[in-house]
Amino acid sequence: MQLTATISSLTRIRQTILQTKKQGCGTIIKMAFLKKYAGLLMRAIRHPRQAYCRLSSALSVAFTELTTAAVSAKDAQIAEFSTAVQKKDARIVELTSAMQTKDTRIAVLNSLVHVIDRKLYTDLKELLSEIKVGFGGGCSLEKAYIMAWLIANFKLKSTVDIGVYTGRSLFPQALAHKRFSNGIVYGIDPWDSELARENDNKELKEAIDDFLDKTDLSEIGCEVARYNFEKGFNDHCVLIKKKSEDAIAQFKDKNIIFDLIHIDGNHDTEMVMKDIDLYLPLLTEKGFVVMDDITWDSVKPAFDAVNSKYSLLYKKRDLENDYVIFWKNNNKSEIAQLASDIECVISGITTFRT
Repeated sequence: MQLTATISSLTRIRQTILQTKKQGCGTIIKMAFLKKYAGLLMRAIRHPRQAYCRLSSALSVAFTELTTAAVSAKDAQIAEFSTAVQKKDARIVELTSAMQTKDTRIAVLNSLVHVIDRKLYTDLKELLSEIKVGFGGGCSLEKAYIMAWLIANFKLKSTVDIGVYTGRSLFPQALAHKRFSNGIVYGIDPWDSELARENDNKELKEAIDDFLDKTDLSEIGCEVARYNFEKGFNDHCVLIKKKSEDAIAQFKDKNIIFDLIHIDGNHDTEMVMKDIDLYLPLLTEKGFVVMDDITWDSVKPAFDAVNSKYSLLYKKRDLENDYVIFWKNNNKSEIAQLASDIECVISGITTFRT
């Protein structure tokens, strides 16, 4: 009976070894069994009575060790599986967050595109493609759209463009007046090479003089007049071939005031300050001032003067732009809202272009 019990216990150990081997630790347990219990097994077969108690105790310990090893192996597998599940859950959360971020970005981009009047944008793009950009100046599509957008959204009736050159900033205003406000833009420029010379910018003076020596500004003025007629802007665009300081008299005589003043004439400090001093008194309440080339040292005094009077809405400096928009308004909430709207429009233009 004792031998039968011993053999039964050994059989249980063998089964445990086989089971734990399937779980990945069979080799270790098998070696331990062979080393620790082989001798006991042989003695037990020869002397069953003397060795029974010793063998039974050893077998009990062996069974306990084998069972513990099996449980530990199982626990390790469970822990490994739990870790894998946690990593998978974390990855799912990460991917879900990425999808939500992407969906949010798509929604934002769609909303930005929707703030853009596609027809206006397309028409302005086509219009500017017909007007050359030169050393003498060139309004960007972004700046042209913003001025047209202001005219459209605020139904501006009267605007003035000081420093027309080829008309890249003038005709976008004319188009917006014709389409949205039934208003008028006054384009002021003498188209005179001698009057266009500038002395304050020492770095560019030689290049400016060389450009003016080789350019027939009078002919450019004639081309602007022809383009104004061909596009049917005559009722919404009035050209004044004079210096800005001479043109001011006819506005005062006719009590004409402006909802938007665009200053981009001669950039010498004296001339820009004169434009500010003469034309800002004719700006309506909640009117706008747009100034170009604001990073020029010669323009900075005029920029500072306007900045001290009116609220800065937007400023842009990059390869295509160097301008600022001021608003004659002290209502902080209205200023913040319009500044945000302009940023949104600018972002929409960028998104639409790409």
